[in-house]
Amino acid sequence: MSILERISSLFNEGGADGATRAPALSRADVEGRLRQDGRSLAAANLSGADLSGLDLAGADLSLADLSRVKLAGANLSRANLTGACLQEADFTGATLTDAVLRDANGARTGAQHPPVLQDADLSGADATGADLTRANLRNATLTGARLREAGLHKADLTGARLERADLEGANLRHATADGADFTDAGLQTADLSNLRSVGARFGRARLSRANLAGANLERADLSGADLTEASLEAARLHGATLRGAILNGADLGDADLAGADLDGCDLATCHNLRTPAGAV
Repeated sequence: MSILERISSLFNEGGADGATRAPALSRADVEGRLRQDGRSLAAANLSGADLSGLDLAGADLSLADLSRVKLAGANLSRANLTGACLQEADFTGATLTDAVLRDANGARTGAQHPPVLQDADLSGADATGADLTRANLRNATLTGARLREAGLHKADLTGARLERADLEGANLRHATADGADFTDAGLQTADLSNLRSVGARFGRARLSRANLAGANLERADLSGADLTEASLEAARLHGATLRGAILNGADLGDADLAGADLDGCDLATCHNLRTPAGAV
């Protein structure tokens, strides 16, 4: 049985009305379980609980229902949140270093009820395949995080730190990442179409075959980035720095390169390139 099938089975146990679903645990219940059960809260119903500031380091929260849970300032380092429901959960300022969030949100989280991870520390976390659609990740730290195939559609990554993060195949369509730092990040084959990332840093980022069509990268720094066969069709690169960027086979059709710094770039194999007015 797949992880999503297991999630659906657990959350729909007893029928559509969830009649046999276990009652939600209180903060006191959670603290007791942490002491008695070796920090295991797997598949627990924690919906609506206020766990702000609680030490949940290393806890097993796999398949747990964390909808509407308040975890502001909590310590979730090395915690296992695989397949957990994060609907409307508040992780503001929480520590999730080296936590596992694989397939978090699953089938239960809708785009209208995203989690809040503003100022959270997710450095080194494994969020492979997590659904973070519309999530608030403003100023979050995701240094070295694993976000392969993660859903970040319309997520707010303003000011977020994603240095060395692995975002291969991730969906960042229509996301906002103004001032974010993607230095040395892996974004191969990622969908960044219509991304707004004004003034962001993509130095040495790996963007081969990424879709950046319609992206707003004004004043962004893409120095040394690998954009091999990437689509930059109609991208806004006004005033961007692409010094030494690799553009082999990149599609620059209708891209705005006015004032862009293309020093050291080999444009010979670019597709649909028009002479960039004012480019350096």
